[in-house]
Amino acid sequence: MSLLAQQQSRAVSARLFASGPPTWRQIASRTDVQLAIVLIACVVPRAIAAWRLPAVCDDAYYYLHVADSLDKGRVERAMEYLNINVYPLVLSGLHRLGLDWIFAAKLWGVLTGAAIVFPLFDWLRRKIGIAHV
Repeated sequence: MSLLAQQQSRAVSARLFASGPPTWRQIASRTDVQLAIVLIACVVPRAIAAWRLPAVCDDAYYYLHVADSLDKGRVERAMEYLNINVYPLVLSGLHRLGLDWIFAAKLWGVLTGAAIVFPLFDWLRRKIGIAHV
């Protein structure tokens, strides 16, 4: 590391900790930290439930059949009942990445279920009137 880089890193750390190291309260008051905590709190129980359940929902095997038909190029058969639906396309894409059908369905369920946290977190902060930090 060059001398200039060492001096710059010391200057940056001196500015960051000018008033001392940040407290837990300061760290927890940051919006990105709060969102990460809420996201982890939402992902963990969903992941545990997905791991313990045999299927995501009762009609999951139907969607897996539709996704398998799409994957094998039988579009007419896949579109018999569900004309246009994104879920089988996502399952087919995840399967092509090398994931098992059931695991892909569970993963997609956990990801979409946890992704709702982002807009709800922002909406709730606006409703309560908390400014972004």
